[in-house]
Amino acid sequence: MATTSEDLLRVAKLLVDLATKEENPAMREALMRASASRAYYACFHKAQPLAFRCGFVDQGGSSIHAAIWRFFGTIGEEDVKTRGFDLLKHRKNADYDLKARFTRGVDVLEAAMEMSAVLDEIESRDQST
Repeated sequence: MATTSEDLLRVAKLLVDLATKEENPAMREALMRASASRAYYACFHKAQPLAFRCGFVDQGGSSIHAAIWRFFGTIGEEDVKTRGFDLLKHRKNADYDLKARFTRGVDVLEAAMEMSAVLDEIESRDQST
């Protein structure tokens, strides 16, 4: 059975749970970073097929991630666009900026869970039309 976006969100939550119990600060931060990355990808992998169903066409540019979030703005889903770019920024910070402390794992997980619910709502509206 294939991994789903919901599986990735569950992994992100497990990583946050592990982080809150971790005594070593460096390990705690690494777990939070990993959680933020999984949370972002959970939302991206939920948004991508929805975007294609709603008319998104991949232009083959440098970042399908940014293109997907911009697309949602063009179809009146400005909230998804904003949330997507916010999550992308946190994911990039978590994955690439190791010199800066990363303490936003819980916030990113909560934001991803909210985004997932918004995407579910859009998907149910899309299926009912």
